[in-house]
Amino acid sequence: MSPSGRDVPGPGGMRNTRTALAILIVVIIGVAGLMVLPPLLEGMVSPGPVSQPPLPTWTPTPAPGLTTHSPPEPTPKPLTTRTAPTPTLQPGTATRTPGGEVVITSSKSLAPGFSAAPESGPMPLTVAFTDLSAGSPSAWSWDFGDGTTSPVRNPVHTYTSPGTYSVTLKVMFSDSSRSTRKTGLIHVIATGGLPEAMVSAEPRNGTAPLTVRFTDGSSGEPDTWTWDFGDGLASTEQHPQHVYASPGSYTVSLEVRNRFGLDSVTETGYVRVKAPGPGTPVTAQPRETPTSTGTVSRLPTSDDLYGTVAAGQQKPVARFSFDPSYGPLPLTVRFTDESGGSPDRWSWDFGDGSTSPLKNPVHTYNEPAEKPYIVTLTVSNGQGSSTTKSDTEIEVFYRM
Repeated sequence: MSPSGRDVPGPGGMRNTRTALAILIVVIIGVAGLMVLPPLLEGMVSPGPVSQPPLPTWTPTPAPGLTTHSPPEPTPKPLTTRTAPTPTLQPGTATRTPGGEVVITSSKSLAPGFSAAPESGPMPLTVAFTDLSAGSPSAWSWDFGDGTTSPVRNPVHTYTSPGTYSVTLKVMFSDSSRSTRKTGLIHVIATGGLPEAMVSAEPRNGTAPLTVRFTDGSSGEPDTWTWDFGDGLASTEQHPQHVYASPGSYTVSLEVRNRFGLDSVTETGYVRVKAPGPGTPVTAQPRETPTSTGTVSRLPTSDDLYGTVAAGQQKPVARFSFDPSYGPLPLTVRFTDESGGSPDRWSWDFGDGSTSPLKNPVHTYNEPAEKPYIVTLTVSNGQGSSTTKSDTEIEVFYRM
């Protein structure tokens, strides 16, 4: 063998083996360079788009007796995609927290609620109200039931008068509002002296027509007076003067009130009026209405200086009382007729759609009301009728 190799037959003529081996080495080095050169160039160049000339493509001719294998193509795995749910926005206001969370407040979720402590006690009573409303209201309106209000969320209010009070809270958000009312929630107890009614009169005996001067001797500084002279007539003066035109024995009563409550006194046969002459009928002049003739007849006896007098019927004066004035369901209330003028017919309206013709009825309230119940009494006799309404309201609430 010559140093330069030997010639072997091949396509198109003779080939030298050393030359073929050199060509194969060059091809291998070239393929290796194509695999190594791109990563090196990628690490050497600066970031950013770089335009590179296209590399020449060529297919090496394998040497006889060599078998080349192409690397298998990788099979891509299927990709799993997830779609984030789209939130459903409710009507209202959306706010974004520092962490990026969106919080939606809806006006439809407004639900007013509150608590109060204490709910009862002696006057003056200071009550702390706490807002418990749901739905994140932005404004508040309180009605404490005594004529005062507040826009504060958690107000503190002082009740200075005795009584039972209903409290209302209205909450607002944007252009929506809701309200709630607790009937008879606060009970303020009077602390101080109740009045004590006392009556005096001068003269208490005499001949008809008899003028009597009445004097209020009550203690406790009353500010309201109601006199019943026993002849169907009444007065609201503190020290009234009254003329008895007909003979008879008259029962006088006085009711007095102050801010702590009321008291009354009744004096039976307190004023006695004689007729001008024994056994002589007396005709009195009408005092209130032309329908009241005031005619009386004296029926004398040997034992009674003033005799037994059958007085003419007078127009009645409606008046009544009741107890209790508030309480939880069901609330049973007793009503007492205290009308003057000897009525013989009664008509009660209890304020809840129920009525009664009894003189002293007992009524049970089974439903609370947005407003306290007001009771009306109408009394009548042959001379006319009279109507009055309760100046104290009846409050009925759910049992706590």
